[in-house]
Amino acid sequence: MASARGYKFGIRVSATSQVPAFIDALVSMIETAVAPVKVYDGPPVTDAFPQKFVGIGWDGNPDQNASSGQAADAQHSWAALGALQREEDATITCSLAVWSGDTQVRARRLAAYDLLAQIEAALISDPTVGGTVRAALLHSHTLMQEQTEHGNQVRIAFAISYGVRLT
Repeated sequence: MASARGYKFGIRVSATSQVPAFIDALVSMIETAVAPVKVYDGPPVTDAFPQKFVGIGWDGNPDQNASSGQAADAQHSWAALGALQREEDATITCSLAVWSGDTQVRARRLAAYDLLAQIEAALISDPTVGGTVRAALLHSHTLMQEQTEHGNQVRIAFAISYGVRLT
């Protein structure tokens, strides 16, 4: 649905990439879906993490030296010959973590997957993420379980992918 060149769903679609607008809308959507859980837009500047949090554009690794630092990956292809329009397919790196001072892995794992289910439910209810893309979905996830000197932590690194036509 285009109202004027460069606009889809009332939102300006960048000629370069939709990644910035999509991340902004995704952060807002997930903040609403998982409230009162803390949602970080990118890596936080803190060592004091809450017991539950979500990171958008961050793999969730608290050790920034071990973190990949990759927030998004996007590829472009021609939408049609002669149309001078491109398709963008992108994947946003995300994470969530649940920890406590005890050693009960099962409880943290169930809480982490409950949080992931809330995020997926939000994407299913609005796959356009506020009209920023054609469709987005929970693309993949990786479960990590750790026992640290502070207790048990379960972290899920996950990817949200989308497709959109750029003008």
